[in-house]
Amino acid sequence: MQSDIDRLMTAYRNGYVSRRFFLTSLVALAAGCGTDSSTSAPAISDAAPAPSAPAPTGPPIPVQSINHMTLSVSDPARSLEWYQGLFGMPVAARQAETVVLRVGAGPQFLALGGGASDTPRITHLCLSVDNFDDERVV
Repeated sequence: MQSDIDRLMTAYRNGYVSRRFFLTSLVALAAGCGTDSSTSAPAISDAAPAPSAPAPTGPPIPVQSINHMTLSVSDPARSLEWYQGLFGMPVAARQAETVVLRVGAGPQFLALGGGASDTPRITHLCLSVDNFDDERVV
C-alpha cells in the first residue's frame, strides 16, 4: 500500500490528478481498498477497489459538520470588524494574537490567527466526526 500512496502523492504533486481525486483515493487506500504490495499496482486512473474487497457500507470517516477554521488575514483588526459587522460573531476567546469568533450558539467558531500575514489563507480546518474509530480507519 505504501508504494500506491507514494505514486498517488507523486501524481498529485505533478498535477496529474485533482485534489478531490487525491483525497478520495487516499481514503480508499487507507480503508484497505488498495492493491497488495506484492503485485503490480494499477495506474492512478484505475484506482477502483479490488473485486475481492468487500463493498463499503458508507464513508470510512463520516463528517457531521465543520467544527472550526482558522484564517490568516492581512489586517486582523479590520477582519475582526468585518466579521462582527456582517455576521454578528461575538468574540469567544483571545489567545495571544488569535481572536476566536463564535458561530451561532457554538461550539463552531472561526479564528483569525497569528497577527497580520502577507499571504491571507485558510490555515486550519477541523471537521466534526461522531464515533471516530482510528482502528477501523487505519
